[in-house]
Amino acid sequence: MNQHVLYLFYALAAGVKGLVRMIIATLPILCDVALSMTISPAQCRAARALLHWSQRDLTERSGVAMRTIADFERSARTPFERTLRDIQEAFEAGGIMFLAGDNVAGEGVRRRHAALGE
Repeated sequence: MNQHVLYLFYALAAGVKGLVRMIIATLPILCDVALSMTISPAQCRAARALLHWSQRDLTERSGVAMRTIADFERSARTPFERTLRDIQEAFEAGGIMFLAGDNVAGEGVRRRHAALGE
């Protein structure tokens, strides 16, 4: 990704018109990077806890084998990217947002919209 950021700086040096062209050209790449953030085992466990889902519930909603989920949550193995995406999409459909970590706070999860009375 650093190479693409460098291209943006070159475009800025070439002027606003060049910057606009470069942003349009790199937008698909930047979107792929944003979508490629995968969840961690801790985020998976936390998301299940927030939704009160068992591993079986997650299996039914994601289509991912329960053994794969159990192994992932205890860091015994890392599933394929598509499998992680299926897990993440199931959680997001259930109302979970995944938060990336930074230098101040670690990664996390939260509910997108809390239901009334919770």
